[in-house]
Amino acid sequence: MRCCAAFLLTLFLTLPARAEQRMFMLDFVFLNKNVELAARTAYNAKAVPVAARHGVRLQATLDPVKIVLGPTDLARLDLWTLPEPNALQAWGRDPDFKAMQPESRAVHDMSKLTLFLAREIAPFQVKPGAHYWVEFLRFSESGFNGDDFSAYVREIDGIAAQSRMYRVATFGKVGRILGKGHEAHWMNIYSVPDAPSLQAHVKNPRFVELAKVRERLFDLDRSLMAVFQSR
Repeated sequence: MRCCAAFLLTLFLTLPARAEQRMFMLDFVFLNKNVELAARTAYNAKAVPVAARHGVRLQATLDPVKIVLGPTDLARLDLWTLPEPNALQAWGRDPDFKAMQPESRAVHDMSKLTLFLAREIAPFQVKPGAHYWVEFLRFSESGFNGDDFSAYVREIDGIAAQSRMYRVATFGKVGRILGKGHEAHWMNIYSVPDAPSLQAHVKNPRFVELAKVRERLFDLDRSLMAVFQSR
C-alpha cells in the first residue's frame, strides 16, 4: 500500500492551498439492534452543541437510500468539520461529552462505528434534502496506479455529467480515528437529480466498460457505493 500512501501524500502537498479547504471527520454510524435512527438524531441534538464549543461542527447528515456496495446495515453518514485534529481530543475530554457515553453505547454498535479523518479536496457543496451518490473507495494493494486513478476520475466525472450528475465534494482520507470498519482512501460525492439519472449513469455503456478498471484500481470488497439523502 506504499504506492497509495505516496499518491495521497503527493496530492496533499501539491494541491494549491485554498481558504475553503477544511479538515473533516467522516462519521460512519451503525446502530445497535432494535435501535431506531431517531435515537441517533436525539443523541446528535445533545452532542452538536458540545462539539461546537471546540470548533467541531456538523456540516451534513446523509441517510442511506440504497446501498449498492458495502455494509448494508450502515445507518447514517455524518460529516463534521474540524478547526484542527486536536479539537477532537478537546471534545472527547469535555465533561458533558463524557457524560453522554452511556447513551452513545446504548445507541451505537461500537464494534462497527468508524470515524475517519479526511481532507477536503474539492469544495463541499451538499444541500439539505437532496440525493447523492457516494463512493468511498479503497485503493487496490496490487493494481493501483495514481495516474490511472486520476484519469478514471476525470472520465467518471464526464460520464456522470451526461446524466446531470455532478461531483460536489471530494475527500482524501488522512487516517482512522476510531473503529474497525473498512478503511478506504478516497470519497467522491455526486449530486443525483432523480432516480432515472442514476440509472442512466450506471447503465452508461462506458461506465459498464470501466468495470475492469475499477476492479484493478480498487478493492471493491472493502469499498462503499450508495445513494444517500441529506437531512
